[in-house]
Amino acid sequence: MRRSSFAFGKVVPVALLFAYGLLRLSTTVFTELRELVFAKATEGAARSISLQVFRHLHALSLRFHLERQTGGMTRDIERGTGRTGSALRRRMGLGPGVLARRK
Repeated sequence: MRRSSFAFGKVVPVALLFAYGLLRLSTTVFTELRELVFAKATEGAARSISLQVFRHLHALSLRFHLERQTGGMTRDIERGTGRTGSALRRRMGLGPGVLARRK
């Protein structure tokens, strides 16, 4: 009996450690798969918003562009586009969990 408890004491911690590593790996894999699945939608939304901003800026008068620092606006537009993508990724990441809780 003493010998089997010794083996049990060695096997269980190794099995738990292995299971922990497997869960961490699966978390990473599923996160990457989610990014892959929603990448097209995220990029499409960011492109659509950027195009709307671009068209709006071209519709503004020449005076506006001469009196403003358009380089700073370009930087802000790029930041906004990046934030749009990250906000969509976060929202899509929360979506399945919220839907599961409603049931």
